[in-house]
Amino acid sequence: MNEYKIAELLEAGAPIDAFGVGTEMVTSRDAPALGGIYKLVQDSSGPKMKFSEGKITLPGVKQIWRISDENGFYVKGIVGLEGEMLGGRPLLIPIMRDGELVYDIPSLKEIRDYCLEERVKLPKGYRKISNFESYPVELSLGLKGLVEELSKKYRDFQKRKFAGISF
Repeated sequence: MNEYKIAELLEAGAPIDAFGVGTEMVTSRDAPALGGIYKLVQDSSGPKMKFSEGKITLPGVKQIWRISDENGFYVKGIVGLEGEMLGGRPLLIPIMRDGELVYDIPSLKEIRDYCLEERVKLPKGYRKISNFESYPVELSLGLKGLVEELSKKYRDFQKRKFAGISF
């Protein structure tokens, strides 16, 4: 049982009021492994950025902003630097600080209610199971500027490093 089979059954008018979803709820048939890679983006000396062929990291401590239209529907996300004020609602909140829990863990009902409230704020095109629209996410001007600044420092470093060396 998965979201596609459930949608198919509901569209067909099947008299079902509950579904048992097991394996496919915790794994994805089309992408069974969730890739994750740690990349350092800032340390005590400042923002860091990795430069590799076809790969880029976004430097600095960041915040993600959810932007709504005048009717309260979500229209886009913006990834920016911590401290930038980009309008909308900031999404990243501290859970732990210095090893201490600083977040009141909501109940399952509170989580469910929150998710239902948030879902209706997404335009229908983003909520479809198939043929869905991609939710737009932009980089802030501050983050783009930091990427450019670190890229320039890297290019300048490469020029100095290889100056006078012939290949």
